[in-house]
Amino acid sequence: MEREYAVTFLPDQKTVRVPEGTLLLEAERLAEVETDALCGGHGICGKCKRMIQTGSGKQEVLACCFPVREDLQVWLPEREKRTRILTEGVRREVRPDSGISVVPLNVLPICAGEPDSIQERVQQAAERETGIPAEEIRIVPRLAGSMYRVLQETNGSCFGILYQNGRQTELLELCSEKPEPYLLAVDIGTTTLAGYLMKADSGKICAKVSRVNPQTVFGADVITRADYGLEHGIQELTQAIREAVRELAGDAAKAAGIVPRQIFLVAIAGNTCMHHLFLGISPEALVKAPYSPVVRESMELEEQEISIGIHPQGKIRMLPNLAGFVGADTSACLLAAEFDRREQVTLLLDIGTNGEMVLGTRERAFACSTAAGPAFEGAKISCGMRGAAGAIDHVWLEDGNIRYSVIGKEKPTGICGSGLLDAAAVFLECGILDSSGVFAGEAKRQQKAYLYRGENDDESICLTQKDIGELQLAKAAIAAGIRILCEKLQIRPEEIEKVLIAGAFGSYMNPASACRIGLLPGIRPERIEAVGNAAGEGARLAAVSRSEWKRCCRMAKKIGFVELAAEDEFSDLFVEELEFPEPFA
Repeated sequence: MEREYAVTFLPDQKTVRVPEGTLLLEAERLAEVETDALCGGHGICGKCKRMIQTGSGKQEVLACCFPVREDLQVWLPEREKRTRILTEGVRREVRPDSGISVVPLNVLPICAGEPDSIQERVQQAAERETGIPAEEIRIVPRLAGSMYRVLQETNGSCFGILYQNGRQTELLELCSEKPEPYLLAVDIGTTTLAGYLMKADSGKICAKVSRVNPQTVFGADVITRADYGLEHGIQELTQAIREAVRELAGDAAKAAGIVPRQIFLVAIAGNTCMHHLFLGISPEALVKAPYSPVVRESMELEEQEISIGIHPQGKIRMLPNLAGFVGADTSACLLAAEFDRREQVTLLLDIGTNGEMVLGTRERAFACSTAAGPAFEGAKISCGMRGAAGAIDHVWLEDGNIRYSVIGKEKPTGICGSGLLDAAAVFLECGILDSSGVFAGEAKRQQKAYLYRGENDDESICLTQKDIGELQLAKAAIAAGIRILCEKLQIRPEEIEKVLIAGAFGSYMNPASACRIGLLPGIRPERIEAVGNAAGEGARLAAVSRSEWKRCCRMAKKIGFVELAAEDEFSDLFVEELEFPEPFA
């Protein structure tokens, strides 16, 4: 008989029994504790380092490499539970037009000898109230089972929740008392999820919620997760993200004092890989040439197909992907920014593990995606971490000295993406770094430059020569992508009139630092505007207004797509952009 051992995770106080030889990382997944394996469990990133208690004492191990062979206690890192997640964005108001409405119904009784059914009488009542022909109002069989009881309780005077999608009208619920239906918008990011709960009648936001994407345990970036799915199947990945959305809906409902069953419509935006995994579609086509999405068009699904815990007859509105790795999150950003009305040459850029960007005007625009890697989110950086309590988030020069700020005003425990950009810019100004990205002076001898010195080297925060190299790779990928899009429009980067930076990293980064290191080539800081979680705002607009959703679909079809891997010049431009530029005059 196979032996099993108990693994207890602290401070969560969760215990799970696993077969002998199970990797500790897999035990964490089974226990459903919040954890990371940014490299996908290959023992490279070191972010799954854990302190464990065995029969022989305490030791530090990598969870992805350590097999369980006895009962264990495991201490999980606390700091990642306070990750700073951006839910705010530039808001614009639209007329509520979700398709969800509440109508009073006066259902006439059926007299003896009359051939009408209860369903027909309900349809007739709805026709009198809305003007929609009775035969065009669909009533699902599940609802038909409760109609008689509701009509008996109310003597035929009740309320119906209708959904109109332009082609047909459905009666989703029959209620004794006037109901209050809600909408939910969800931005599924590679690292985090953000949700917005709204009243269906007014579009008023009642709750904003967020959480870390549980798929981070399978890897920090979409390629690592896609590779995991190809090797092990996508069931775990799909189950993890659907459960996360279910929990997000529950959190939002609880915050607003309602039950999830009152949510009748959900609009979802996410990058192409997150979109596919949520739908249970293998991402294989995305990671093999020609890197095409399986599904590009917008979709409307039933709750019963996906099961995220909303009303049983609820609708799930999936925003459209543009192409390849330019996904529905970019479509949502386009909607939030009203790109179809932009007269100025505008660059819309969402910087994450992938850098999705759109450049152009209302008349003509191109999009591309470039693999920036997870450096901007703190991964693959020796002291890197997410934007959580303890992270150095900004670095600057003051009277010739290097200063920094820490999220939560705590002792620093790492550095996040915005701090990484600032530190590199400051090192360039100080002469600690040269334009090729090589350390000078004392930093060159030590192959690292310190920002904070702790009591021992393990507690110190520094950037190594390898960290600078990771930053150069990330910023060169973004910069080369921008230059390729400029060539498609036959303009120079200097001619870009407006830069809209979406996402958490863009909101917290210092534009001057981004320009100083050459992340945005030829662009001056004053042209840059942070628009917050534009993907979340676009999803919110698509939930509140069906016409906005359709507008988003039209924009997605109009944008041209550039596959950087097929561009002969991309490699040369990428190499050029590895260098740090000279400062602006």
